[in-house]
Amino acid sequence: MRGLTRSHWQLSLGMLLVIPMVIGGTARADLNTTEPGSIIVFPKVVADGQRDTIIHLTNTSNMDLGLHCFYTNAYSTCASDPNTVCTSDFGCIDPNDPNDPNEVCSPFWDSIDFDVRLTAQQPTFWRVSTGRSADILAGACRMGETCACEPTNDPNDPGISCPGFTSQPGGSFVVPQGEQFIGELRCYEVNPLDPDGLLPFAFNKVKGEAFIETLASGEISAYNAVTIQANPATVGGLNQDLDLVLNRQGMNILPNEAQGEYNACGDSVSFTHHGVDSNALLPNNVTGSVDTEVTLVPCSFIETEPIPVAVTFLATSQVEETISLSVDFPCYFSERLSGNYFFSTYDASADPNAQFNQTRVEVSTSPYCWTGSAKGESCNPAGDPEVECPGALDSAAGGFSLGCRPSPGVIGVYEEFYTEGSRPEGSAAAEMYNIGQKDFDIMSVFDLQLGD
Repeated sequence: MRGLTRSHWQLSLGMLLVIPMVIGGTARADLNTTEPGSIIVFPKVVADGQRDTIIHLTNTSNMDLGLHCFYTNAYSTCASDPNTVCTSDFGCIDPNDPNDPNEVCSPFWDSIDFDVRLTAQQPTFWRVSTGRSADILAGACRMGETCACEPTNDPNDPGISCPGFTSQPGGSFVVPQGEQFIGELRCYEVNPLDPDGLLPFAFNKVKGEAFIETLASGEISAYNAVTIQANPATVGGLNQDLDLVLNRQGMNILPNEAQGEYNACGDSVSFTHHGVDSNALLPNNVTGSVDTEVTLVPCSFIETEPIPVAVTFLATSQVEETISLSVDFPCYFSERLSGNYFFSTYDASADPNAQFNQTRVEVSTSPYCWTGSAKGESCNPAGDPEVECPGALDSAAGGFSLGCRPSPGVIGVYEEFYTEGSRPEGSAAAEMYNIGQKDFDIMSVFDLQLGD
């Protein structure tokens, strides 16, 4: 993942507009947070020593189910201060010298894949920091507790013994991520009979939740994972490669039943939230203040490298005044509305009309290079691909160019943090509402080729 730079393609403040607060006349995207699907995405996963995330997955079917999963770690630190965690250069700006060229967020991007086996009608869960044996129901311990696994030394019952569970030889494990992880988790269903554990399977039976725990207080902030359903026709051979194409327009419409592999992502997401430092009623009738953290990941996923994303924030106040804010990011976006990224766009203390807001995040339709040496630069999709996006990748199965395309769709979570003075009082997370349909997004898995 490349660090963000303060450039013309980085951030711009748009004109003040006036639009209705309620969005109408637009179809909801075919993404879900309550129904099971074949692809599942957890946009916000944190294990940084202060907070840890518990991942909960459920197989809703009467058959065993396999998942192939990817952690994407976007944990980054400021070049001038390795102890300061950031997700963009804006997290490193010195207020006394905002133009300091050394204030750069040094990114770490890594994709780690693993397999999970889910037994019929059973859930499983684990802590991101410590991982666990993926096919045993008992939980894993926290960082700092004794988590070492040892051989059972029992010839009648060989395996390993860990705190809370025992695993037989060959049992799968979720790799522990330690205390330097900020990023996402996504999985897709695989054919349980595939020896490689990679062949996509249109079963639509997995769902999940994430529980972000503040370790010092035990405070929990939870959200539902986003699920994407597959076209049942893929069972018959429509999707037998490692390109999972999110191009299905609509559900259960007979003329389109055989069209597309997975349901389409939206062309925008929206959420309703407090303004920064707005008044909030806390327990015992205490008045506190609120800040919101916005987390976005692209619908598309290329295992070998991040995809740049371009969106526009449309922030509408309670009196229907809207401010436009253009944002781009290379693979993972997680910023507080009170931070430098958003200036004073959501400042409720300065603008009483910003106590409550609806924000719509629209995906750019202007094409640019997804991969190659010109990644992130504008391009002409009708031009010579080698000239427009030199060195651009093809998808894992080779069926799609990952060069000149409009921005991928986005999946998002927002989390509100409540304080009384300077004292934290709690937090609450929720999924964003998906709107519309895009023509194309893709999960392209490069780690192995089928049959290797």
